[in-house]
Amino acid sequence: MALTASLANNAFLKIPTLHHGECSLSSSSFIGSRLTLSRSSTLQGNQLLSRKQFVVFARKISGLEEAMNIRREREVRVVPKFKKRPPLRRGRVSPHLPVPDHIPRPPYVGSDILPEIASEHQIHDSEGIAKMRAAGELAARVLNFAGTMVRVKFPPSCLLSM
Repeated sequence: MALTASLANNAFLKIPTLHHGECSLSSSSFIGSRLTLSRSSTLQGNQLLSRKQFVVFARKISGLEEAMNIRREREVRVVPKFKKRPPLRRGRVSPHLPVPDHIPRPPYVGSDILPEIASEHQIHDSEGIAKMRAAGELAARVLNFAGTMVRVKFPPSCLLSM
């Protein structure tokens, strides 16, 4: 008993089957139309021999068809559900750090009134843009340095003192 796959160039590929009437063709590179069962008779001498064969007319699948088959297989598979995060819990807030006296304080510090938003647009000159760019580069360097210092052992207050 043999499973015979006929390719486009009429070459035959024989794949053994386990049981009569069952076949398993799990190749990702070939896909065929329906499996056709046929009994082929061969004439050897004066004797008529009957052999049972499975004939599969297959063609090579394109990349799009294979991608669609892979996607279909992934959709059929069970996808694990994401775990829901636990709700946030109230924690302890660290005390405010002292600000040095030489740093000027904004006018809204110490009051409960929110500052007003400016109604006119701000237009910056080249000097102001250069200063903003330098401040951004400094902030990036500080952030990278702080990232190297983050460890489970160091509390946030220790990081701020460095």
